Amino acid sequence: MKWIIKITITLTFLFISYTISEGDTVKHNAEYYYKIEEYRYYSLNYESIEYWTKKYNIKFPEVFIQQVIVETGELSSLICLENNNLTGMKFPYKRTTTAIGSQRGHALYKHWIESIRDYALWQDFYKCRLNEISTSKEYYKFLEVVSYSTNKRYTKILKRVRVSNHV
Repeated sequence: MKWIIKITITLTFLFISYTISEGDTVKHNAEYYYKIEEYRYYSLNYESIEYWTKKYNIKFPEVFIQQVIVETGELSSLICLENNNLTGMKFPYKRTTTAIGSQRGHALYKHWIESIRDYALWQDFYKCRLNEISTSKEYYKFLEVVSYSTNKRYTKILKRVRVSNHV
């Protein structure tokens, strides 16, 4: 009888967690589905993005909003609208992610809020380096050092974006 319980527990664990193509394990449980259900009440707009940026404690939120504006073409790109990807993230193979796969060469998310949460996980992955950064200027340099974008002028483009026009 004990072996039936062990098999049941093992099968239950296998059903509630799965590995995404070489990525870290993402657990799906009632709390996860509750979050997705909660997300549907938030429209994709800069006010909502700012709210979730604060909620997930994104460091250098103004730079993050600049990235969202640039990466999504002001919330209009296919990667934004079809992939729910606000930050132009690729599917990561070396860190925990909220991405559910890859599409059009970029990470695919169940909801756009999950892409903000994934950015927080990305920042957490670089926590040791980010703890040494205290200004936006240093954060721009950090984005260059970690090759956030393949565009060599990426940070120059970001600096030209005025967040006050959007939030």
